[in-house]
Amino acid sequence: MDSTEPVDPYLDPETGLLRNKVGARTRATLDEAEGDLSFARLVQLMDRPVRPTGDLDELRAIHRHLFQDMAGTTYTPSGPQRTAPTAAHHAGTALQV
Repeated sequence: MDSTEPVDPYLDPETGLLRNKVGARTRATLDEAEGDLSFARLVQLMDRPVRPTGDLDELRAIHRHLFQDMAGTTYTPSGPQRTAPTAAHHAGTALQV
């Protein structure tokens, strides 16, 4: 029987986690990798910030830089904008803005 539950294209169907480049298969592993890698990228941004434009492109450039090491299918939104809501974010794993 087909499920009427919407499919979240940003989640790995096996783990329920955001698809990622680091191969994380548990929430703890994903959180640790994301924290460590994005902190290192934040230090880089402090030394060499993105060009300030005051628009969405500037915000996207910051996001792309911070999360480039995590970029898998799900973290790709650090490039293109998402076209569907992310269930993982609704579960309280990320700040909603």
